[in-house]
Amino acid sequence: MPIPNMLAMLLPSFESVNLKNQLSSNCDAIGEALLPRFQTLQEVIGTQEGKPFKHADVQAMSEDMVSTLRTSNLNVKGLRVASMLEYIIPSLENVLTLRSFLEQHITKDIGKSLVTSSLTFNKQTLLQMLDIIDFTVKYSSILLNYVTAVELNAVEGSNIDGGAVAPNDVQYLKTQNMVYCIALRVLGTPINKLKADYAEIPEAIFDEDTYNDLVASFGTGTTDPLGMSAVPFPLTLVYRARLNFAEWQMDRYDECVAAGKAAELRILLWKKQQAEGNGDAAIERLIKDQEKRLMDLKYKREKLEKKYGLQ
Repeated sequence: MPIPNMLAMLLPSFESVNLKNQLSSNCDAIGEALLPRFQTLQEVIGTQEGKPFKHADVQAMSEDMVSTLRTSNLNVKGLRVASMLEYIIPSLENVLTLRSFLEQHITKDIGKSLVTSSLTFNKQTLLQMLDIIDFTVKYSSILLNYVTAVELNAVEGSNIDGGAVAPNDVQYLKTQNMVYCIALRVLGTPINKLKADYAEIPEAIFDEDTYNDLVASFGTGTTDPLGMSAVPFPLTLVYRARLNFAEWQMDRYDECVAAGKAAELRILLWKKQQAEGNGDAAIERLIKDQEKRLMDLKYKREKLEKKYGLQ
């Protein structure tokens, strides 16, 4: 949906402290729960050496994602055959590098609060960037849980339960795949280019009536140099509904931690099976505990999203 039509869906204002907390929580989730598990998965599967995924659906998903990202001119240097992991990992690393830059511009360009009725192109870009990061964390968390469950289950002799993924998660991964690819392409932009592009974005105020005329006047290359208009906005529920921000963000963080812990334990169990030829009942129980916690948190989130029409 075009930006002018989406303005009516945004809350009237946003406190910059909440935007910073949202960024901080998402960066913590990436650094502590998601990125280390994706890196370990990359090592275990051997995708940097050109090895394919064993599960046919995971391999097909990876090939589709790589094809889309290559079409967008986002390439992995030094690898002839790359998997989706070789795109996901650098994009997540980029988010951590961008953290201080985004915090500085929330302070500089937004101040104490942002009023939707006086949005400028650079403030809109900040909101969209935070929105894309939030979506990327959510999707990556679901993807990590899915891949470690079904891929490691596909290994011969595995004791890992490949059925520990909710059907609606699989559907979500499919329907939101293109948005995720665009998000990876945006977040995978070289840091120096991203900073330079942001510096050129005008501070002109727009509304529903003036947006299209101003874009035509400045040019889309100036108002949207990162191509974020291709992503639906807003993706984040907290930008649309007045929620307990701290509680909402903590639940999202906890969901990422649970997915990361389940992935970590599955990989640990897989390594033990490879080394010793058998499973480990204690680890398997811990995996079940994390999977239950993850499902409970997902149910709470999905119930909230359904209430506000995001499902």
